[in-house]
Amino acid sequence: MNENELTILDHINKNLRKLQKSMYKSNSLKWNFFKGLVSGVGYTIGATIIFGILLAILSKTINTVDDVPVLNKIIQTIQIDGVIEESN
Repeated sequence: MNENELTILDHINKNLRKLQKSMYKSNSLKWNFFKGLVSGVGYTIGATIIFGILLAILSKTINTVDDVPVLNKIIQTIQIDGVIEESN
């Protein structure tokens, strides 16, 4: 074997070791738990922000429940407004 072939084999060997370390890390239970924890926190924060923005938009557009006929019908059906007045 000449020197060029040895250099290529050495390069292949280094890449195989990097691949082995990467595969070991991706199959690690500790690493998978950490990734799941971080993604869960990320989803929670993202959903909270989106829900807050939607709630702010709705509160700006809807002043009272009377503005939304569907909600008005639901409240009349449930008769929750009487319960709210009794509690005050």
